[in-house]
Amino acid sequence: MTAPDIKNIYQELQQLWGLDFSRVRRLVTSLGEWQTQDGLVDKHALSHRGIGQVLSLIEPWLERKGERLRLAPAHRDDLQQLFSSGSLAADFPPDISPDHPALASLHTALAERPRPDRHLDHVAATPATLLKRALFVATTYDIGDAQILCLGDHDLTCFALAATCPETPICVVDVDERLLAFIGKIARERDWNIKTYFADFRLELPSSLATRFDLVFTDPPYSPAGVKLFLQRGICALADHPFARILLAYGFGEQHPGLGYKVQSALHELRLVFEAVLPQFNHYHGARAIGAQSALYVLRPTRRSRPAAERIAATANIYTHGRSSEEAEEKSPLHGVTGIAQDWQEGETIIVGEAWPKHIWPKAKRVDLASYVAACHSGDQPRTINLALQLHPHFATYLIRLLLSAQAESILAVVHHKQVKLFDEGAPLHPLIACKYRLVDKTPQQQLLCILWQKIPTPRDHGPAFLLRHLADHAKARLGNAWREGLISWHKSQGAMLSKNQARELIGQSAIGSAHGQSYLTELPQHLLSELIEQIEPGLKEIL
Repeated sequence: MTAPDIKNIYQELQQLWGLDFSRVRRLVTSLGEWQTQDGLVDKHALSHRGIGQVLSLIEPWLERKGERLRLAPAHRDDLQQLFSSGSLAADFPPDISPDHPALASLHTALAERPRPDRHLDHVAATPATLLKRALFVATTYDIGDAQILCLGDHDLTCFALAATCPETPICVVDVDERLLAFIGKIARERDWNIKTYFADFRLELPSSLATRFDLVFTDPPYSPAGVKLFLQRGICALADHPFARILLAYGFGEQHPGLGYKVQSALHELRLVFEAVLPQFNHYHGARAIGAQSALYVLRPTRRSRPAAERIAATANIYTHGRSSEEAEEKSPLHGVTGIAQDWQEGETIIVGEAWPKHIWPKAKRVDLASYVAACHSGDQPRTINLALQLHPHFATYLIRLLLSAQAESILAVVHHKQVKLFDEGAPLHPLIACKYRLVDKTPQQQLLCILWQKIPTPRDHGPAFLLRHLADHAKARLGNAWREGLISWHKSQGAMLSKNQARELIGQSAIGSAHGQSYLTELPQHLLSELIEQIEPGLKEIL
């Protein structure tokens, strides 16, 4: 057997065992001396079947005497060197002392984080907790080729992970645009391998994040509905691998075991296995109702977890405080909005969202927002003349995404009045809207704002606007593909030729294109959409 054969077996075992590959490496490196298979089970806490699987693959490099076995002397040094490369798993991360060298760096990075949003149940974990989480991941799992997702990350666990595991790609998906912009800024300053994505989990998991990750970390809202929803999205984000994990931070007050039971029942409904529950693992600045601490749940999916996770309940009230809490009342302040779109015909109108009074366009087709968002991503959204969007009070952050992906000639949107600045001329995202729509009307109604747009023809006399419009019209395509075809179309319209390879090279020179070419336009946080607008025009000038 040759060295390439050994490396092939190494890679095969790495793929089979995933995050648990460090346990295999410890097993193989221990075979320098005579062992029995039963003794290996006792020593490494691996099943008899699992050890047999490893031994069968490395059989050509083993020497046997009766029931005893070891690495053959001729191959021992090569195998031990190969399988001992990198760090081997430890039983538990060390205690975090106040003078730990990584803590000072974390304190500096966290100093300017956005203020907590009570409507999103934001309570910050201590810096020591963030480091403890990262060290637990780094010392428990083999993350050499792993991908990690932080599913919501107000705590900024991603910073500790990036500092501790600099070679591991980390993705963060969150609904808080302020937080995503802050993460992007710090990651760029420190050259951390972190990518940010926008999503509200009540509506979706970004398409490019599905079935992709080896490990998902989440510290969700602690309502039963909130924990279950975040876990459902986490399960759908996991790669189809038997050793994938979800790490869940969750706690309840010692006087409320019934609440803990409700949440743990939700975990059982999702067919998740409790591999470990580490009490008082996480500590917080606040959260005194639960003792300012929570446990870390180490969860593994079963083959029935994904089908269970795909049955998402339609609820907007998943938080414990604020306008989206379980106790919040739904209101219907939409009477009178039809005056803004008086000429709309019911048969040509689709109404999206909740709280529309029944007398408003009573014969129009009605669609819930989650179904409409899913249809936009799948390409099955219905084309219509008129589209009415009700996004108050929970989903105003989706307005820009729905404007980009909608297939309608006229759009009426109802949002909170604070959203008005997003659409002012001169606002960072205004070019992305102006390339597709003309503003017809903005009418305040109590604390709401009713905005009416009319779709315009594709701008053909201005390269950046043409390209932005192409991206908006092809929001279902991956950003890199839509961008490439848009560049080619623009140059063709100008009597010039641009090959696909030239277009790819140009896109790869931009920060957004190189980092998010495989993402979708509507997944990008607003700060990246602004950067996309800024990076499109220089690229066009470079090749014209």
